[in-house]
Amino acid sequence: NIVVKNESLTEQTVTITYTADSLVTITDVNGGTSYTINGNTASITITIDPLETDYAYVYYTTPSIPLVALGDQLTFTAAITAIPNDAVAANNEAVCIKTIVGSFDPNSKSESHGDEILFSAFAQDETLNYTINFENSGTANAINVKLTDVLDAQLDETSVRLVGSTHAVQMSRMGNNLEFNFPNILLPPAEQGTMIGQGSVQFTVKMKPGFAVGDIVPNFASIIFDTNPAIVTNLVETEFVSQLGVSTFGSDVLRIYPNPASETMTVSGSTIDTVEIVDVTGKVVLKSSIGASEANIDVSGLARGVYVAKILSAGAIKKLRFIKQ
Repeated sequence: NIVVKNESLTEQTVTITYTADSLVTITDVNGGTSYTINGNTASITITIDPLETDYAYVYYTTPSIPLVALGDQLTFTAAITAIPNDAVAANNEAVCIKTIVGSFDPNSKSESHGDEILFSAFAQDETLNYTINFENSGTANAINVKLTDVLDAQLDETSVRLVGSTHAVQMSRMGNNLEFNFPNILLPPAEQGTMIGQGSVQFTVKMKPGFAVGDIVPNFASIIFDTNPAIVTNLVETEFVSQLGVSTFGSDVLRIYPNPASETMTVSGSTIDTVEIVDVTGKVVLKSSIGASEANIDVSGLARGVYVAKILSAGAIKKLRFIKQ
C-alpha cells in the first residue's frame, strides 16, 4: 500500500508513479481518483484535503519458482510529481524492498530497506520505516485491536512518527514502548483475495547517534485481537553493512523443531557449522559448534520469548525465528 499525506493547508492533486520490480506484473489498483497500468508501472492520481492522509493499494503477481527463488529481494518505488512551493521535496519518494518467502503470515512486520542498509548511504537524519500488518482470521468481528512494539535501544524513541494507518488509530508511547490502539474497529473476518479483514499501520523512527557498520536493529510486534492471546510477528533484523550482498543455502533446506520449544530444539539440514541464538536486543545468548547435519540444542535455560537462530553453513548464514516457551 502507498501512503500519501498532505501536510499543507490547501487541497493538493498529485500523481504517483509506482514502479514495481521488473519480475512482477501489476494487475490492479484500488484508491485514487484515476489510474493507468503499464506492465510493472502504475500512474495514480490522488486528490487530498489539507492535513489529510490517503491510500492507494497496488496488486501484482509474482512468477513462480524457478523464475524467482526464496530469498530473492524485489524493489518497489513510489514517487509523486513535483509540487510548487513544496517545503520538503525530499519526502516525495519512497523505496521498499521485499523478500520472497514461502508460506505467508498476514500478521507481520517489515522495514522498507530490507535486511541490509548500506551504511555509507544512510544519513543520521534518515529513518527506518516500519509497517505492521494484521488480519482477523477468526469467524466474528474483532471489536478492538491493539498492537505493541518495544523499540530497540539503538532507536531514538523521541523521533517516532505515525505516518499512516488503514483505520482510525490512537498511538501512545511510554519510553521505548509503543502502543497502537484501534478501539471499536469492528474488523470483520478476512475474505481471501480482498482487503476485507486486514489492517496496517506505518511509522518511522530515527537511529540514535553512533551507529556503525555491523550494527543490527531487531524489531517485532505483538498483535492482540480483543481478549485473545497476543500474536507475535516475525522478527525483523536490519543490519548496517559496508557492502550489500546476499548469502543463500542454494537448494538446502534447514529446519528447527519443535517450534515453540521448551527444553530441546533440533536443528537439521545441510552440514551445520555453528548455531547462535540471538534475543530481540541482538545479543547472542547461546552459541553451539555442530559440525554435523543434525543436532539437539538445549534451550531450557533461555527466558520465554522470541529468538532468532543464526545458522552458519559453508560460509552462509540462515536466520530462523523460534519461540521459547
